[in-house]
Amino acid sequence: QELYDKAKNDILKPLQRLSSPIFFSTDQSGKHHSGLSRLPKEDKRPLLFVGNHQLWGIDMWMMIPQILEERNITVRGLG
Repeated sequence: QELYDKAKNDILKPLQRLSSPIFFSTDQSGKHHSGLSRLPKEDKRPLLFVGNHQLWGIDMWMMIPQILEERNITVRGLG
């Protein structure tokens, strides 16, 4: 936990200040919602997260901790 907190403060927070990420989720009817509230919490079903990997996959650096903290879902990158 200490290593995670250090990485969050030293790496993630500056990136968030620079880019101001916004997260969206989609409900079962296909309607889009601001935030991650429509993601299942601790669900065992597979989920697909899509990011715009323009430069070094920096979006993943922000998606993974956000999803873990808000929904308690562990994410791994495929590329």
